[in-house]
Amino acid sequence: MRTTVLFTREVENEIQSVTAHFLSHPQLVSSADDYDFDQLLSKSDQRVEDFNSRGSGFIFDSVTSFTLVVTQYRPLAGATYLPTPAKIAKKQAVINVKNSHHHHHHHLFNKTD
Repeated sequence: MRTTVLFTREVENEIQSVTAHFLSHPQLVSSADDYDFDQLLSKSDQRVEDFNSRGSGFIFDSVTSFTLVVTQYRPLAGATYLPTPAKIAKKQAVINVKNSHHHHHHHLFNKTD
């Protein structure tokens, strides 16, 4: 989440304003895990409090921009066999498994011959 907030204060009968930008950490959302809006609000409130605690006298005025970024999560998965570079293979210290049975992994461990 990206939020832009306007803070104002009065100094010698003049209104001063400053814009602050806040970012939140990504959250993993899936069919098993909903978006935690309570955490989002809590973190946002904490960031505003941290900004105000610096003693500047600015007070929260308004949110001028709010962007919730949603992106599809694509976990990394092995999909291709890459041959071991010759220099590494010569050392015989690495096992590079080449599985030709992509959907039958259990056959690798249950062979009877």
